[in-house]
Formats: sequence, C-alpha cells, structure tokens
Amino acid sequence: GDYEAGEVARLAGIAVHLVLEEFRLDAEPATEFALQVARLPEIIDGQASGAQRDATLLRAREILGHFGEGPLFERFTAIVPSVVAREIDVLTPGQEDGEGQPVAYTAGTVDLLYRDPETRAWVVVDYKTDRVRDPEALASRAAGYQRQGEIYTRAVQEALGLDETPRFELWFLDSGQIVQEP
Repeated sequence: GDYEAGEVARLAGIAVHLVLEEFRLDAEPATEFALQVARLPEIIDGQASGAQRDATLLRAREILGHFGEGPLFERFTAIVPSVVAREIDVLTPGQEDGEGQPVAYTAGTVDLLYRDPETRAWVVVDYKTDRVRDPEALASRAAGYQRQGEIYTRAVQEALGLDETPRFELWFLDSGQIVQEP
C-alpha cells in the first residue's frame, strides 16, 4: 500500500545519501561509483528485510542508475576538486519568543558544500530522491524545499562568516535535474 511505498522511498533515499556521502572523492569516479552501488545490499540489510528490502534495493539502484547515467554525475565529478564538505549537521534557531530569543531549533544536514569552479561562489547542495519527471511537478516540489534552503544557506553563511549567502541547489537525482535558488 501507500505506507509501504512511502517507507521504501524513505529507506532508498537514506541508502542513496549514504552512498554519496561515502563516495571516495579521490578515486576514479566510474570505478568508485560501481563499488558504491555494489555496497547497496549491505547498506539496506541493516534497515529493511523481506519484500521491503527487495523493493528498497530496487528503488535505490534505480535512483543511482539514473544519477550515474545522467548529467548530474558529470557535474558531481566536475566539482570534486571544489568540494569543501559533505554531510554537515546544521542547527539553526526556529521561532522566537516575545523577547526575540529562539525557543526552537531546526536541525538538518547539508549534503554537500562546494565552491563553484567558475565563480568561486559557495554552493549548498541538497540531494532529493523524489520521483519527479515533468517540469511543473519539479517546480512545485522545489518550491516546497525553499524554506529548507533558506535555513541551510543562512546556517552555512553564519558558520563560515561569509559576506554573501551561498547559492542553494536541489539535485533531483532521479530525474537528473538541478533546481537553483535563488
């Protein structure tokens, strides 16, 4: 049912993030990619079993297959020398009380931080494993992540003491598209 589908999508997303987090940036990209995809069964074994495991493995392989064959893999390998960090935990103030003091915090993880090879601009990347194909669905899905982008880029800007807010890129791994904000 829908619950299982949602759980499979969630678990596949976690597995894909792990692969990209542990991808050795100093290795030959195609070889390293093949090695990482081969690790999927052991990654997923720890999270799911039975039919759910099989469905999760299938979906994770599908997402990574689209990523590996598409334009995003080329982009990923092109920026490797410019990658500053991966999987950075960020903690940012949420709402404020009447006195202007934060009463809640938002925790999240920046998937990738790099300097644009052409402009040297700082870029915060968030990987998305959503199954979106048509441009309208992509645009509406991207809009839903805009607040997250604002939170992450501000956190990185403050942590690094940058003059400018970094660019935010959503990498839709399944459809091979990058949505930039702003």
